[in-house]
Amino acid sequence: MFKQPLTTFLLSFSIFLGIFVSSVRAVTVAIEPPTLLNIDGEPVTAEIPRTTNRTPTFVGRCNLPFANMDYEMRQPTILGTGKADAAGLWKWTVPQQLSYGFHVLYVTATDPNDSTNTETSTYRIEVTRGGVTIVRLGLSWFLGIVVLALVGFIVYKRYRKGRVYA
Repeated sequence: MFKQPLTTFLLSFSIFLGIFVSSVRAVTVAIEPPTLLNIDGEPVTAEIPRTTNRTPTFVGRCNLPFANMDYEMRQPTILGTGKADAAGLWKWTVPQQLSYGFHVLYVTATDPNDSTNTETSTYRIEVTRGGVTIVRLGLSWFLGIVVLALVGFIVYKRYRKGRVYA
């Protein structure tokens, strides 16, 4: 008594499931070259960005969420790996100090479901020495140093003027 409705139900369900499954297709997203957004929180706006930090942190974006990321710098060779997050953002901190001068950062994004779907971007970075500037010390420090220099000069002149030569 229940065999015929059960058989009909199972047959109908199988046909429905077969139609549904056959309509699902695997979608491959072409990965795009990763972009560099900022270095140590400073937006990248120049063609060759500069930093005074010898172990900078790079942040960028990839169009594929959860992409496998590979990082490389040469001279000396520094390698790193990571994953982009759900929004495609990636982050890498150089694990050892870079020398002053120009360096090249290679960032490769790879589709975690298809290792042949990969793109690499190259970024030239300059590491510069941090200099002491009026802006960094602040105007009050600069004015204080100027006032001390003037007081020292006045004291020196009075001392020389009061000195008697034999």
